Amino acid sequence: MLDLGRLSLQFWRTKRISLKGLFLSFLLGGSGFVWANTASDVLIEKFQRIHLQLAPSDPSHTGITLRLADILAERARVQAMAELEKGCVECLAGNADREAAVKYYLEALPKLQDSQKGRVLSQLGHLYELLGQSAKAIALYKDIIKTQVDPQAVAEAYLSMGEIYFKRHDFSAALGQYNQVLTIPSERRSLAAYRRAWCYFNLGKVTEAIDALLVILNDPKLLTRGNQGVVAVDEGYKAEVARDLATFMAKNGGGLNEAQDLFKHS
Repeated sequence: MLDLGRLSLQFWRTKRISLKGLFLSFLLGGSGFVWANTASDVLIEKFQRIHLQLAPSDPSHTGITLRLADILAERARVQAMAELEKGCVECLAGNADREAAVKYYLEALPKLQDSQKGRVLSQLGHLYELLGQSAKAIALYKDIIKTQVDPQAVAEAYLSMGEIYFKRHDFSAALGQYNQVLTIPSERRSLAAYRRAWCYFNLGKVTEAIDALLVILNDPKLLTRGNQGVVAVDEGYKAEVARDLATFMAKNGGGLNEAQDLFKHS
């Protein structure tokens, strides 16, 4: 059975603290974590004041609202990482900031152009998941698939739903979502292809799982992670896929021919 602990979600890339904020935090001193947290606190207070002072009709109001939501989501991520490092059992750090970020994203959403909505909807879905509201997340991802023309947003929605089902051990449902991702030209195809292989393996379809990993190992695009449009094989990822292939082959009673095939791809 797949050890879910070794797999990370990586659903959405939130904005990082600005250089100005980092410089300010340096002046304030403290440990690295305290620096970053102080910078976030200062920025959030600043944007909250501006948000309250601006009229909703002000052209810059929506941009300020989105930036505030982004920073809150990032501070929540930092808090959660710190809590995880302490070995939390019931990990709740960052939830208050996530709930606040959801409120601001929902406030800004009706004012955005269609081309801008995909990123915000995906971020909302991610936050709903982290808040334990997977039903809301799935409904939102389905809405993205129905309404968005941006293929990246649609691929992200399918992948995100696949991850929810995967965590539930509903591998049949997850497999359907990952297969949809693979039909869309996007940077998410690599992860979807890898998860698809593990879905087959966890469903007891070892031969299909082996074939799915061989597809990855024979396609440089699927061995490239990130940087859409630039094919650059990630050797560390390739080695990881090859190790999984060895596991699958051993499960399938692999012999000399399989070992030679693995050697060729490792």
